[in-house]
Amino acid sequence: MRTKRFVLSTLLALSSTWAAEEGVTEVAKAVPTLDVGNTAWVLMATALVMLMTPAGLALFYGGMSRSKNLLNTVAMSVMGYIIASIVWIVCGYSLAFGADIGGVIGFDSLFFKWY
Repeated sequence: MRTKRFVLSTLLALSSTWAAEEGVTEVAKAVPTLDVGNTAWVLMATALVMLMTPAGLALFYGGMSRSKNLLNTVAMSVMGYIIASIVWIVCGYSLAFGADIGGVIGFDSLFFKWY
């Protein structure tokens, strides 16, 4: 039983090492390029989400409030979305795409700054 575990663990280690070497050579051969169509689609989808989110939240929260408080509720929903967008611009982008700390999260700058 003990030798069976040893053989299985050895085979697993060797196979993962072999797979890692294959992956490295494939990644080294592939040159990353930007595709204009993909970039345009991501920008368009982002714009659509940014248009739908404040309106959907405003209608949702407006439907849960009294009619006399409707305008205030809609304004608070839109302002909340604006504040969240500003916070993303200030520090969220760097947390998502900055240099990582231990492969988890990173924070190296503010306001989309790249070094």
